[in-house]
Amino acid sequence: MGDIAKVAGTMKLPEPEGWNPPKGQFNLPFAIELKEDWHIHWADMRIEMTSKDFEGFALAIGKSYEQWKKDGKPETLPEMKRYGEWPGEDGMDHFKGDDRNNPYSPSKELRFHFKKFPRTESGKLFFEPIFQIELQKAGWYHLHYKNFRIEMNKQMLKEMSEIFNKATD
Repeated sequence: MGDIAKVAGTMKLPEPEGWNPPKGQFNLPFAIELKEDWHIHWADMRIEMTSKDFEGFALAIGKSYEQWKKDGKPETLPEMKRYGEWPGEDGMDHFKGDDRNNPYSPSKELRFHFKKFPRTESGKLFFEPIFQIELQKAGWYHLHYKNFRIEMNKQMLKEMSEIFNKATD
């Protein structure tokens, strides 16, 4: 989904073969875990969130699924249909500037897209917006963007760096 003006860079990734770091494979089974915060693992990506945010996420996913079932579980739609919203933001017009840019919901809660979300380093919890590349002791890399993490090997990081550079030329 998007309104692409041009594809600024592309890189062919290896076919998924599960967990095999020497071959650049960091695909873990889907899992939802709680330790210092919630981790949702989706292949080689991880999203971190607090318990309160996990609850809102779960409620929004559940509500979306129920509405999608009522629609007959369509595979695609000719027009975009919003199936779920963050709890408490129902009815806000996300395409209207006043609603989109209002940092507070009608109940005066800080809205989802204005929050600083958690991320962890060695078990320590941080709330900061950050882009960071970490070399792990095991030899692979973590690319952190806010509360989102992608695992990769050195070769993939090099290739991604080239794509980033080409994309901004």
